[in-house]
Parts: sequence; C-alpha cells; structure tokens
Amino acid sequence: MSEDTQNNGNATENGVQNNDTGSNTDHGAGNNAENTVPQSRLNKEIDKRKAAESALETFANEAAEEVPEEFRALIPNLPPAERVKWMRDATKSGLFNRTTAEDGPGAERPASPKKGDLKQTPYEKFLKENR
Repeated sequence: MSEDTQNNGNATENGVQNNDTGSNTDHGAGNNAENTVPQSRLNKEIDKRKAAESALETFANEAAEEVPEEFRALIPNLPPAERVKWMRDATKSGLFNRTTAEDGPGAERPASPKKGDLKQTPYEKFLKENR
C-alpha cells in the first residue's frame, strides 16, 4: 500500500490532525431550564411520597400489633412493605398460631379424668380406640 491510499484515521494527507468528529456536540447545555422540574412541584411530590411512606409504616406497625406478643421478636427489621408481606406469609403458614400440648409435662390438668373400662384387655381397648 502506498502512503496516499492508506487512511488510518490518525491524520489527514497534509499531516494536520482533525479532532472534530461531529458526534460530541453538547445539545442540552444551553437548554438546562427545559430539563428541570419546578421546585414547588418537586416539593409536592416529595411530600406525597413521605405521606405514603408514613401511612405504610403505620399500617405495618398496626399489623405487628395483631401478632401475639410472644412472637413479635420474630418479626424481622425490614422496610414496611416487605415487613407486611413477611407477616402475611408467616400468618398463612401458621407461624403465629398458638399450640397447646394435650398430654405431657406442660399440659393443663384435664377437668375430668378419663374413665376407662378396667375389665377390658389391652387388645380390646386398642380395638375400641381404633374404630
């Protein structure tokens, strides 16, 4: 290849480099006022967002009050919307349900003792209970 036909983009034929590509023009520098939001409108939108966040926080706190007190420590410290979702999922799964043991060391004493037929054999008792 000869020097005349080669054009690698570094310099023109006379050796003067031209950096003007035409693609780096700044179109928005002079029109900055067109791209901004009025301060009063921005403040109104910020106030709306704060009010919505406050209402959501209040709702999350009220939902937490519905959880039995012994389970409140299980509620994670999440943003209000995620906390409400977590509490709903936990309630659906039965996490906050109270269960009492019917028999065992922690069970309450029954009001009346179970009366069984003392004349039955263990096998007859088993058959009677499993019918």
